[in-house]
Amino acid sequence: MKPKTKILTATSFSRYKLHAECPQAARFKFIDKYPEPPPGPALVRGGFIHKGIQAYIEGRRPKLPEDDGTDYGELEATYAMLRKKKAACEIELAVNEDWEPVEWMASDVWFRAKLDAALFTPKSKLLDLFDHKTGRQKPADHTEQLEQYVAVAPARWPDALGATAAMLYVDHGREMTAVHPDLSIAAAVLRKKWAKRFQPLLRDRTWRATPGDHCTWCPFSGRKGGPCKAG
Repeated sequence: MKPKTKILTATSFSRYKLHAECPQAARFKFIDKYPEPPPGPALVRGGFIHKGIQAYIEGRRPKLPEDDGTDYGELEATYAMLRKKKAACEIELAVNEDWEPVEWMASDVWFRAKLDAALFTPKSKLLDLFDHKTGRQKPADHTEQLEQYVAVAPARWPDALGATAAMLYVDHGREMTAVHPDLSIAAAVLRKKWAKRFQPLLRDRTWRATPGDHCTWCPFSGRKGGPCKAG
């Protein structure tokens, strides 16, 4: 009997980005689940900063986490505001193909996103979405990520009228913000856009390798003892 073709039935920002870079790497990571090396110093530091910021917002530590690379700058006021207003942190958002809310591990889950922080103001019905980033600023990638947050947000906050989505660059003391005065219109447009953009990943049956500069740091590279024969 011919083996069943392996597919993915759910996507996320990380799955989408890795598949766009190299479909075969996406298969190794998300379907075959090949073991990967321990996270490097940058990822370890990023985790430390993220957890520290969450603890600060939630009132479990008195100050923002610091090391030699952090430069909160104008973000200090933003984080102080989120702490004062008791913003929610680490919010799991999952929807089915109709963009209806489902459980994170539901059988019909189609898209998942995890927000670092969010603040919904019932009086104004305005929603603020936040993601923390350490390391380099990547406006193109991060704009796509913010768009996906806006697309899925109404599933969690159906009463929200408008939304602001912000990428907070911890090592640069600045933020990149997108404002959507009418969330229902913005979400409808972005849902249509991303439903189309996700299709190459969700319909892939070949998982072809696309060698390039990214092979240098790919954990699945054959040069590093991984299963890839192309790079």
